[in-house]
Amino acid sequence: MCGKERSSTTDNVDDLEVNKATVCGTIGVGAGYSQLNDFWTGLDIPMISEKTYAVCQNQNMDNAKNLA
Repeated sequence: MCGKERSSTTDNVDDLEVNKATVCGTIGVGAGYSQLNDFWTGLDIPMISEKTYAVCQNQNMDNAKNLA
C-alpha cells in the first residue's frame, strides 16, 4: 500500500505492552484467545501463547479493578 514495512515482535517477555494492548482490544470487542489466534493466523503473525494471553488478561483486569 504505502511501501513502508515495520517489524514487531511479541516475544520479549520483559515488555508485554504490545501483548497487553492486543489482549485488551480483543476483550473490548468481545473476542478471546481463539478469535485472536484466527485473526493473527490470517495476518501471518506468530501467536502469543495461551499462558502469555492469560497473564496479560489478568494484568488488564487488575488494572481495571484499580481504576474502579
